[in-house]
Amino acid sequence: MRIAEPVLPLQMESAISLEEALSMAQSDESALEAYRFCTGSAAGWVLEKGEYKACSFLGCRLTGAHLSKSWLRDVVFERCELSGLRLMESTLQRVRFVNCKFSGANLAGASLQDVLFQNCTADGLMLPESRLKNVVFEDCNLQEASFSTLGKKSSFCFERCDLRAVDFFRTSLNGIDLTSCEIDGIRLEGPEVRGAIVTALQACDLAKLLGVVIKS
Repeated sequence: MRIAEPVLPLQMESAISLEEALSMAQSDESALEAYRFCTGSAAGWVLEKGEYKACSFLGCRLTGAHLSKSWLRDVVFERCELSGLRLMESTLQRVRFVNCKFSGANLAGASLQDVLFQNCTADGLMLPESRLKNVVFEDCNLQEASFSTLGKKSSFCFERCDLRAVDFFRTSLNGIDLTSCEIDGIRLEGPEVRGAIVTALQACDLAKLLGVVIKS
């Protein structure tokens, strides 16, 4: 799946700390635009309804921060601690998460377009009732994540991901290639896997999961 790259300016601001920039954006409700942050922490901060444009975050800590109903466009997170981050009902467009820890992050009801999760630890990631368009997960640990009830026109793919015990309840996997992924114990009712691309061994495991008895 081909996705659009974030558009970052050649000149980016980096004179103030992450904490100062977020405080400034929160106080005057202006968009945080064209900043590069190396380290810094906003763990547990409540920063709802914010705007972040053309920014990069390297080695930053946003554990448990509340960014619900925010808008992120052309943003890159690299080697960041984002466990428990709340982005419910947020809009993410051309966003990259690279080598980040995303355990238990909540993006329920969010809208994601041209978003990449690459080499992330995202076990327990919550994406129920979200809308995904051109979203790619590469080399991610997504154990026990929730992709339930995604928008009907959602488009996403998994490459070399750990999908064990992932919840796909009421989310169609038609055309989704799972052959490079671990899918033991995925949770679904049955119709969701119609049209999914799997290996012969995976097909046997899915058949057992759905209560089909296979005789040799």
